[in-house]
Amino acid sequence: ITLNTKWKENEIYKLLIPKEALADSLNLQIFKSDSITFKTKGKEDYGNLLVQFNKLDTTKHPIFQLIQNEKIVYSISVINNKWSQSLMDPGEYGVKIIYDANNNGQWDPGNFKLKLQPEKAVVFDKKLSIRANWDNEREIEL
Repeated sequence: ITLNTKWKENEIYKLLIPKEALADSLNLQIFKSDSITFKTKGKEDYGNLLVQFNKLDTTKHPIFQLIQNEKIVYSISVINNKWSQSLMDPGEYGVKIIYDANNNGQWDPGNFKLKLQPEKAVVFDKKLSIRANWDNEREIEL
């Protein structure tokens, strides 16, 4: 279940779930109504990121990816030498650059029958660290 709404920052919310609101594939419902209380984060709980791409060659269609817990969190096509993102969760992110030869926005494996090599992907050894309430800057050599 995803709730899409404009949450106010640093606000406490209480989500009430009536027992008849949810059912699984066997039509089983929860035994009683439930509630979830949570507090939203403030802007100071997030970090900002500015990435400077050096030696950018847009003819190779590079894709910049940030990976956290083996999940791609951000994936963007690099079209100019700077990219920024605000309100990022603090933590360590892996960095990967994919050279998207066919410009379809994703990494493609090779094809033995067509004698095509897989698209080149470069994984950086150094993790990118995002700190809360900081403007984090990083240069990446392509």
